[in-house]
Amino acid sequence: MVSNSGYAVIIGVDDYSSFGPGADLKGSREDVLKLYWFARVLLGLPPENIRVLASPPLTAAEFYMTSPPPPEMSGEATQASIQAGGTWLAGRLAADGAAPGLLTFSGHGSYSKTQGPLLCPADVGADLAKGIAVRDLSRMESLQAVRERLTVVLDCCHVVGD
Repeated sequence: MVSNSGYAVIIGVDDYSSFGPGADLKGSREDVLKLYWFARVLLGLPPENIRVLASPPLTAAEFYMTSPPPPEMSGEATQASIQAGGTWLAGRLAADGAAPGLLTFSGHGSYSKTQGPLLCPADVGADLAKGIAVRDLSRMESLQAVRERLTVVLDCCHVVGD
Protein backbone atom coordinates (compact mmCIF):
# COMPACT_ATOMS: atom_id res chain seq x y z
CA MET A 1 0.00 0.00 0.00
CA VAL A 2 1.21 3.47 -0.87
CA SER A 3 1.70 5.86 2.05
CA ASN A 4 0.44 9.38 1.48
CA SER A 5 -0.27 12.48 3.45
CA GLY A 6 -3.75 13.72 2.85
CA TYR A 7 -7.10 13.82 4.60
CA ALA A 8 -10.65 12.81 3.82
CA VAL A 9 -14.17 13.12 5.17
CA ILE A 10 -16.47 10.48 3.71
CA ILE A 11 -20.22 10.78 4.37
CA GLY A 12 -23.12 8.49 3.53
CA VAL A 13 -26.73 8.61 4.72
CA ASP A 14 -29.24 5.79 4.29
CA ASP A 15 -31.39 6.48 7.38
CA TYR A 16 -33.79 9.36 6.75
CA SER A 17 -36.41 8.32 9.30
CA SER A 18 -36.41 11.90 10.62
CA PHE A 19 -37.55 13.08 7.17
CA GLY A 20 -40.55 10.80 6.93
CA PRO A 21 -41.75 7.41 5.70
CA GLY A 22 -40.23 6.15 2.49
CA ALA A 23 -37.28 8.56 2.51
CA ASP A 24 -34.61 6.00 3.46
CA LEU A 25 -31.96 5.12 0.89
CA LYS A 26 -30.03 1.93 0.19
CA GLY A 27 -26.45 2.17 -0.93
CA SER A 28 -25.02 5.36 0.60
CA ARG A 29 -23.32 3.47 3.43
CA GLU A 30 -21.89 1.06 0.85
CA ASP A 31 -20.57 4.12 -1.03
CA VAL A 32 -18.76 5.09 2.17
CA LEU A 33 -17.16 1.64 2.46
CA LYS A 34 -15.96 1.75 -1.16
CA LEU A 35 -14.67 5.32 -0.88
CA TYR A 36 -12.89 4.46 2.39
CA TRP A 37 -11.21 1.54 0.59
CA PHE A 38 -10.28 3.91 -2.25
CA ALA A 39 -8.76 6.41 0.19
CA ARG A 40 -6.88 3.71 2.12
CA VAL A 41 -5.65 1.46 -0.69
CA LEU A 42 -5.38 3.63 -3.78
CA LEU A 43 -4.64 7.01 -2.20
CA GLY A 44 -2.62 5.50 0.65
CA LEU A 45 -4.20 7.55 3.43
CA PRO A 46 -3.71 6.23 6.96
CA PRO A 47 -6.97 5.42 8.81
CA GLU A 48 -6.45 8.25 11.29
CA ASN A 49 -6.55 10.71 8.36
CA ILE A 50 -10.04 9.66 7.29
CA ARG A 51 -13.23 10.70 9.06
CA VAL A 52 -16.19 8.43 8.26
CA LEU A 53 -19.74 9.64 8.93
CA ALA A 54 -22.65 7.34 8.13
CA SER A 55 -26.26 6.86 9.14
CA PRO A 56 -26.77 4.45 10.62
CA PRO A 57 -23.15 4.50 11.84
CA LEU A 58 -20.86 1.82 10.42
CA THR A 59 -19.42 -0.80 12.76
CA ALA A 60 -15.81 -1.99 12.58
CA ALA A 61 -17.03 -5.38 11.28
CA GLU A 62 -18.60 -3.72 8.21
CA PHE A 63 -15.21 -2.59 6.88
CA TYR A 64 -14.68 -5.85 5.01
CA MET A 65 -12.17 -4.64 2.45
CA THR A 66 -9.60 -2.99 4.73
CA SER A 67 -9.00 -2.15 8.37
CA PRO A 68 -11.61 0.19 9.90
CA PRO A 69 -10.92 3.75 11.00
CA PRO A 70 -10.19 4.35 14.68
CA PRO A 71 -13.45 4.65 16.67
CA GLU A 72 -12.95 8.38 17.22
CA MET A 73 -12.83 8.89 13.43
CA SER A 74 -16.32 7.58 12.72
CA GLY A 75 -19.83 8.50 13.73
CA GLU A 76 -23.36 9.48 12.78
CA ALA A 77 -23.90 11.74 9.74
CA THR A 78 -25.84 14.54 11.45
CA GLN A 79 -25.81 18.22 10.56
CA ALA A 80 -23.46 18.97 13.47
CA SER A 81 -21.03 16.12 12.72
CA ILE A 82 -20.89 16.95 9.00
CA GLN A 83 -20.14 20.60 9.75
CA ALA A 84 -17.55 19.52 12.33
CA GLY A 85 -16.06 17.16 9.74
CA GLY A 86 -15.63 20.05 7.31
CA THR A 87 -13.93 22.09 10.01
CA TRP A 88 -11.69 19.12 10.95
CA LEU A 89 -10.71 18.60 7.31
CA ALA A 90 -9.93 22.28 6.76
CA GLY A 91 -7.86 22.38 9.95
CA ARG A 92 -5.80 19.36 8.94
CA LEU A 93 -5.20 20.76 5.45
CA ALA A 94 -4.22 24.16 6.86
CA ALA A 95 -1.76 22.55 9.28
CA ASP A 96 -0.19 20.48 6.50
CA GLY A 97 0.35 23.08 3.78
CA ALA A 98 0.83 20.57 0.97
CA ALA A 99 -1.62 17.76 1.74
CA PRO A 100 -4.62 17.13 -0.53
CA GLY A 101 -8.14 16.71 0.83
CA LEU A 102 -11.24 14.80 -0.17
CA LEU A 103 -14.82 15.49 0.96
CA THR A 104 -17.58 13.17 -0.26
CA PHE A 105 -21.31 13.01 0.41
CA SER A 106 -23.73 10.28 -0.65
CA GLY A 107 -27.37 10.77 0.33
CA HIS A 108 -30.38 12.94 -0.30
CA GLY A 109 -30.07 16.44 -1.60
CA SER A 110 -32.74 19.07 -1.88
CA TYR A 111 -33.26 22.64 -3.02
CA SER A 112 -34.39 25.73 -1.17
CA LYS A 113 -35.44 28.95 -2.93
CA THR A 114 -33.55 30.92 -0.30
CA GLN A 115 -30.49 28.69 0.19
CA GLY A 116 -30.08 26.86 -3.12
CA PRO A 117 -28.92 23.22 -3.24
CA LEU A 118 -28.87 21.43 0.12
CA LEU A 119 -27.18 18.33 1.49
CA CYS A 120 -29.53 16.37 3.74
CA PRO A 121 -27.92 14.91 6.87
CA ALA A 122 -29.56 12.08 8.82
CA ASP A 123 -31.31 14.48 11.19
CA VAL A 124 -32.93 16.60 8.48
CA GLY A 125 -36.69 16.99 8.80
CA ALA A 126 -39.38 17.69 6.23
CA ASP A 127 -38.88 21.43 6.90
CA LEU A 128 -35.21 21.07 5.76
CA ALA A 129 -34.10 23.28 8.67
CA LYS A 130 -31.03 21.07 9.21
CA GLY A 131 -30.16 20.93 5.52
CA ILE A 132 -26.62 22.05 4.76
CA ALA A 133 -26.52 24.67 2.04
CA VAL A 134 -23.83 23.76 -0.49
CA ARG A 135 -23.04 27.45 -0.96
CA ASP A 136 -22.49 27.87 2.80
CA LEU A 137 -20.17 24.87 2.81
CA SER A 138 -18.24 26.28 -0.14
CA ARG A 139 -18.02 29.68 1.56
CA MET A 140 -16.58 28.33 4.83
CA GLU A 141 -13.55 30.49 5.40
CA SER A 142 -11.49 27.54 6.59
CA LEU A 143 -12.30 25.54 3.43
CA GLN A 144 -11.74 28.54 1.17
CA ALA A 145 -8.19 28.77 2.49
CA VAL A 146 -7.40 25.25 1.22
CA ARG A 147 -9.69 24.98 -1.81
CA GLU A 148 -6.83 24.47 -4.30
CA ARG A 149 -6.08 21.14 -2.58
CA LEU A 150 -9.65 20.01 -1.93
CA THR A 151 -11.74 17.69 -4.08
CA VAL A 152 -15.48 17.53 -3.33
CA VAL A 153 -17.73 14.77 -4.67
CA LEU A 154 -21.50 15.06 -4.08
CA ASP A 155 -23.84 12.18 -4.98
CA CYS A 156 -27.25 13.56 -4.06
CA CYS A 157 -30.62 12.36 -5.21
CA HIS A 158 -33.31 15.00 -4.93
CA VAL A 159 -36.08 15.20 -2.35
CA VAL A 160 -38.85 17.78 -2.43
CA GLY A 161 -37.92 21.23 -1.13
CA ASP A 162 -39.58 24.65 -0.87
